[in-house]
Amino acid sequence: MWQHQAADYNESGNAASTTQLANLRSTLELLAPFWPSVRIVQQPSLVAARLFDPDSLHFVYLDARHEYEWVLLDLKTWWPLVRPRGFLAGDDMSHPPVEAAVLDFAASIGVQVHRFDNDFFIVRPG
Repeated sequence: MWQHQAADYNESGNAASTTQLANLRSTLELLAPFWPSVRIVQQPSLVAARLFDPDSLHFVYLDARHEYEWVLLDLKTWWPLVRPRGFLAGDDMSHPPVEAAVLDFAASIGVQVHRFDNDFFIVRPG
């Protein structure tokens, strides 16, 4: 969300608000040429997902909480919104709970996980 989270959310990515704002500005500048096709939503993941129709998204990139249950919930929530032949991707595969949730989710729906460095993506069949 590019916002500092509550003190009880203890993760390295929970940077100060000034750092989060600088990251947001950098992202906005990078994506400016693609505005007709890009939407940046600063909401919790499960709230943001309600803004999109099923089968409507070409690409979703998840970078949220790292607990197994939260990752699995994000994957289950966003997957139906990805259009056929679209991509659901994310990072932090070096965190064992993230890796386990991604692999379990992919196995449950019968798709392959593609990995590169710390990132992953899966392709919706269609």
